Amino acid sequence: MSSTLHIDGLLASVSHQELTGMFAKFGDVRSINIYKADKESLFSVGTVEMASPGEASKAVQALHRSYLGGKLLLVCLAPLGAGHD
Repeated sequence: MSSTLHIDGLLASVSHQELTGMFAKFGDVRSINIYKADKESLFSVGTVEMASPGEASKAVQALHRSYLGGKLLLVCLAPLGAGHD
């Protein structure tokens, strides 16, 4: 099982620190990556690597379809091989 999460629907203004704080409630955050389509894009996607699959699962259960900055977030387990597992 993967411990890397895919996050869709991030506002471009969301910081690494903000995401770390959000996911750290569910365990040890190993890494965060935020990807913007281009400089002018209003939205981004990201990945969060948690220390264990159990922590990743807890984060998905709590944060999928939650809101950050008024924007709906979609949080799911990334396919195997998509992260640093």
